[in-house]
Amino acid sequence: MYLKLDVEKFNQLQYDLNLTDTAMANRLGINRSHLWKIKNKGNIGEKFIAGFKSAFPYLTIDDFFLAQTLHSSDTVKSKGGSNRNNNIISISQKKKNKGGNKDE
Repeated sequence: MYLKLDVEKFNQLQYDLNLTDTAMANRLGINRSHLWKIKNKGNIGEKFIAGFKSAFPYLTIDDFFLAQTLHSSDTVKSKGGSNRNNNIISISQKKKNKGGNKDE
């Protein structure tokens, strides 16, 4: 399983708050080009999710991120030959990283 941004709801939130892409990116702690990639290609990652939760603690993350099942047709071959999917962040990877390292 993986998380996918509900771009329509995200765009509505941005519109309701009257934020430009630059202002929204600043609020999320990312740059504007990263926000463009998220909105147009779905390239979400942990930094985006953490920024979203920090910027909008009063919103339920489940309303903006949809759990999806990964199918073999969803992956693409990278130039290096490994399978990857540019549009997702693995829930299992998120859980693994959420535990953190107590030594840090």
